[in-house]
Amino acid sequence: MIPTTITPGVSHHTRAFARRQLRRFGLRRFRGLQLDIISCVLVGRHVLVTLATGRGKSLCFQLPALIFTGLTVIVSPTISLMVDQVTRFNRAIPGDLAAYINGTLTPTEINSVLRRVGSGSIKLLYLAPERLTSVPFLRTLDSTPISLLVIDEAHCVYQDGIYREQYLLIGEFARRHYIPRIAAFTATAPRGPKTDSIVGLLGLRDPLTFRGPLNRPNLFYSVTDCSNNGDRNAELVRQLHALHDIKYFRGVIYCARRKDIPDVLQFVRSVGYSATSYHGGPKTAGNRARLQRNLRRFLDGNRQVLVTTKAFETGVDVSDIRFVIVFNAPPSLEALLQMWGRAGRDGLLAYCSLLTALQDAKIHGSLLDDSLSEFSVIHGRLPRAVRRLIPLEEYREQQLQDFQRVILFIQNTLQCRRRALLVSQNRVLRTPPALCCDVCNPVSGFK
Repeated sequence: MIPTTITPGVSHHTRAFARRQLRRFGLRRFRGLQLDIISCVLVGRHVLVTLATGRGKSLCFQLPALIFTGLTVIVSPTISLMVDQVTRFNRAIPGDLAAYINGTLTPTEINSVLRRVGSGSIKLLYLAPERLTSVPFLRTLDSTPISLLVIDEAHCVYQDGIYREQYLLIGEFARRHYIPRIAAFTATAPRGPKTDSIVGLLGLRDPLTFRGPLNRPNLFYSVTDCSNNGDRNAELVRQLHALHDIKYFRGVIYCARRKDIPDVLQFVRSVGYSATSYHGGPKTAGNRARLQRNLRRFLDGNRQVLVTTKAFETGVDVSDIRFVIVFNAPPSLEALLQMWGRAGRDGLLAYCSLLTALQDAKIHGSLLDDSLSEFSVIHGRLPRAVRRLIPLEEYREQQLQDFQRVILFIQNTLQCRRRALLVSQNRVLRTPPALCCDVCNPVSGFK
């Protein structure tokens, strides 16, 4: 972490200028590391930022985007996330300066956005990584210089071994278009090989690394290891009843497989919650429209609970989610932190639960085999320089190690859950909160 008093290459003038620009967002002061990160971006340094969910990552690239003369391109992994950020930015800053291009837009709407980009009336453009190879977009770049490239949710480069091919090519894109500044943001990037993967694959040059605190004291962590699916279903219903009784009405439940969602929806509704679902699903226009309607019902508060797959993992900024239940053993502890990180963004107490059963190892093995098969095909198409950064022979071993750490975390009944999660991210827990986890508070906790 870079101390706030000696940020390399940043003058007091730059920091003062950033403070003045903050007023445009209706804010009085920066939080945590925001000023240091923004100042480094302004002076042209590449940055890799690890901040917990809800700690203000978006401002770190939105404020510089308003200052730069060129375009800021934000690579975002999910439609829901980019729609949410564009909507919030345009509400805060006059001028309709932010836009997105994704699969929800018609070709006519996409062309309209590109014309606005070409005319300079858009300052921030949110894209899925696949759009970086779009011919119309690349043509627009011929007359529209990019001042800043932002990779939001940068852990998607390596998370759970599910490499998205276009994420792996972002570094190549940046080099070809001579983009002067790159900023990568994530909530989970432990020191070591995974961080090295982000730096190498995204083409970060001598990046300054910022690591803010990851501990979320308002989250209570619980793990229940069930012997079979029937016991897990019963435990889910029991927890939902307890949460309903204490008026925790907003929640997210993650399932590893799409086929489990209908049964979980039924359990949720049987307790008295209104619920809907969201998942990757078939890539048809009709299915995408239906899922977006479902998601909007949850975001607007018309449905209390969202039952979803990892398609919602990087989610949106819903501040009042009071509980997150992960219905299967996750592929990694980073994935668990990402999912649990949806809870309690308003700073109030929230409940985070993991339910597991013996069948989860088989489910994980099947998902890993599918991932390996898919990645083998992707790997063969990558440029040689990129392939060298992610050798196939190390790929499976990394995923197996990640899942083994999850098993050890589940089986642990002696060590504080919070401490174990932070250790997995190379962090230290100095003082646990009064209401911490099911190990520290087996009686006085939520159970």
